[in-house]
Amino acid sequence: MHSRFSPLMWSFPGGTWFQIRLRISVLFPVLVLVLCLQLATWQHGLLVGLLVAISVVLHEAAHVWSARATGGWADEVLIWPLGGLVFVQPAPRCRDRVITATAGPLVNIVICLATGVTVWRAGLFWKAINPFNGVPDVELFSGTTELLRGTIIMLFFVNWLLLLVNLLPVYPFDGGRALQAVLSEWLLAETRTAVYVRIGAVVGGGVLITGLLLDSPQLHGTWIVCVGAVILVLNLQEAAHMRAVDDLEEALLEYELSLDYSDDLGEWDATAPGMLERWRLRREE
Repeated sequence: MHSRFSPLMWSFPGGTWFQIRLRISVLFPVLVLVLCLQLATWQHGLLVGLLVAISVVLHEAAHVWSARATGGWADEVLIWPLGGLVFVQPAPRCRDRVITATAGPLVNIVICLATGVTVWRAGLFWKAINPFNGVPDVELFSGTTELLRGTIIMLFFVNWLLLLVNLLPVYPFDGGRALQAVLSEWLLAETRTAVYVRIGAVVGGGVLITGLLLDSPQLHGTWIVCVGAVILVLNLQEAAHMRAVDDLEEALLEYELSLDYSDDLGEWDATAPGMLERWRLRREE
């Protein structure tokens, strides 16, 4: 089963904006519910969920803009708990594909730079950049100033986490897309994708084990475990999909080669492509 049809990708429509179909993962409301239950108050959970949604939309909008600016296209965005998945087709050049992949993290960097001063002045910078510390515990509802400062600190933390996750060089994150574009310069398509997916499976397993080892009352490793598990599952699904496609292509080739065309041959055309060449052309299409 291809990952786009995985239960992890189930979603409901969120409308069409600027010729882009917006879809919201069914897991996103679950994330908001978990935040409401885990944080100090349900208001904290709703605020963090809202900031995640806004940050992800801005992140994905950068992908869409960069893809269109480099000559590609984009028509769908999925708002996902670990960020967003934008289904874009950038221009075929390696440079354009890397630009499209890195545009989203650049937006997170800009937001972190804009909000980092407030976090530093609050004395929470080093705590906020440690992903194992969990969501910063800040006062939000004791006054307008505290609400504004707390929102800025939460916004920094959310974008910092999105940046760290999307820089992972694995499928389906932006770092993985950039790595795939770079690998395409040196490897054939089949080899490139196989190496790319295997790296993702190894990294996903490593992240999962790290989260399990570091989970403690002082360190919040649960979300690390979730990230590792999702990476591992998606990459294993992608590997299974690749294997199924390869098996189908081999079966079709064997079937075509087994056919007897001797009775249907008329005058021989030396310029006509052979069976292997026809199969190769169909596979490329």
